[in-house]
Amino acid sequence: MNDISLKWDPVFFSADATIMNGDLSGDDLLGTAVIVSLFTWGRARPDDVLPDDSSGRMGWWGDNFAEFPGDKIGSRLWIYARSKLTPETILGIKDAVSEALQWMIEDKVAERIDVNAVRNGLDRLDLSVTIFQGNANKREIRFDSLWEKLRNG
Repeated sequence: MNDISLKWDPVFFSADATIMNGDLSGDDLLGTAVIVSLFTWGRARPDDVLPDDSSGRMGWWGDNFAEFPGDKIGSRLWIYARSKLTPETILGIKDAVSEALQWMIEDKVAERIDVNAVRNGLDRLDLSVTIFQGNANKREIRFDSLWEKLRNG
């Protein structure tokens, strides 16, 4: 049985399983891995400033039962939801994305991952992730208007 692929919907800022020939599709596993890694809210670090001074540090419950110690799922993108879009925030977002995708390099799914976050205007931040695999194979995945969607859910 194949894993189920998720298709990203930029309008609704969400992902859903796709149906192909009456069955669940499993054709974009790399894209699905990126979606799950970025948009599953990972646990905040003890030194992270939480939005609205919340005491909830988020995180996936399954991380408590990881096969390998320290193996975590998700990103800390959620902690920037109430921040101002400053150069420091953009740097923090890039770091959170890189951190969430680091497992791909450690597990040899990718040789290198480039994260690019570009501010377009006052309230728009576009994110692109380029995943480099063997034999000069690369794949770019874009999340346009990331900032608007993070802030407005």
